[in-house]
Amino acid sequence: MKKVLINAEALDRQYAGIHYYMKLLRLGFETYYPDYPVYYIRDAGSQSGAHDLPVKSMLSKGRDPLKHLINIPKLVRGFKPDVYVELTHLGPFRLPSFVKCVSIIHDLTPLTHPQFHPDYSSFLQKHLLKHSIHKADSIVTNSNNTCKDVQAYYPRSESKMEVIYPGIEDFFKPTKDFGILKSLKIKKPFLLSLSTIEPRKNLGCLLDAFEIFKKRSGAPHQLVLVGKGGWKNKEVFNRLENHSFRKDIVLTAYLERDALPVVFSACEAFVFPSWYEGFGFPVLEALSCGAACIISNTSSLPEVGGEAAVYFNPASAADLAGKVEMVIANPGLKAGLKKKAGKQSALFSLQRFAAGFVDLFDRL
Repeated sequence: MKKVLINAEALDRQYAGIHYYMKLLRLGFETYYPDYPVYYIRDAGSQSGAHDLPVKSMLSKGRDPLKHLINIPKLVRGFKPDVYVELTHLGPFRLPSFVKCVSIIHDLTPLTHPQFHPDYSSFLQKHLLKHSIHKADSIVTNSNNTCKDVQAYYPRSESKMEVIYPGIEDFFKPTKDFGILKSLKIKKPFLLSLSTIEPRKNLGCLLDAFEIFKKRSGAPHQLVLVGKGGWKNKEVFNRLENHSFRKDIVLTAYLERDALPVVFSACEAFVFPSWYEGFGFPVLEALSCGAACIISNTSSLPEVGGEAAVYFNPASAADLAGKVEMVIANPGLKAGLKKKAGKQSALFSLQRFAAGFVDLFDRL
């Protein structure tokens, strides 16, 4: 077995996709490979177990590139792992040559879709990612689509590439709780969407499609939007507040964890209009709860949805509205999607997720 050190700062610094990815990876190791020597870099003061190693920030506020240049390399040299895993695929730098480095690339949207990101993110990716890929001994992506993106931008990376699909917790399963629905003011059949509110998630298309759907069908459905505000979202909020059917739109912001399986399970359909995803955890969670899914036909999403979803062109609100009408008006289609959902989600097991990394570590 190899001694492995993972930069798990995402557990302490954010609550979006990389945080959840790291949480699942650690859960997979601890559940299925408890004796495998995996250790985790944590922010100083955040470590909670014998396998957590603290690292101090060098800057009091904001992002800390100096940590990747000085403190983390110093920790690695002293700890002497066989394998180091970087979840953010930028840095660290100046690692000792005896350590094998695994870089995880979740997506390349700062390069492929820079308009969806803050300028600093695109700048860092453009100028530092090439170095990280060159130094890495192995590069892991969440999907074949992201793997192809990396190879397109960095052709010399092909021999280093590994695709390891994330897994899903047993926590996400069909669940009923009418009290939670009532507390959220969900009173009618509803469409559900869950994402950070930012341009890449394409919520403007969903709002337009909901208006088309309501005007054309006269259906009583609500639209429930779950998610925190991200960046560059002023236009989305303006469109929301001026929507013709604003009274039928429920904006929940952040939802407590126990409520998520409930809303996934109760929705008429889960709609995910994102322009691009490196994987698409919300789709997998919805499938695990037995939801009928209507999702974009782009990027990695068809890999996650398989035959258990209906697909639409994210550039067309009319196409999305038509697919919503098709699913809601056809009980047989909706029942078929729900039946396929569990089989599809079972392909993404937590054990398989952890096993993919253990196999990779053993081969390095």
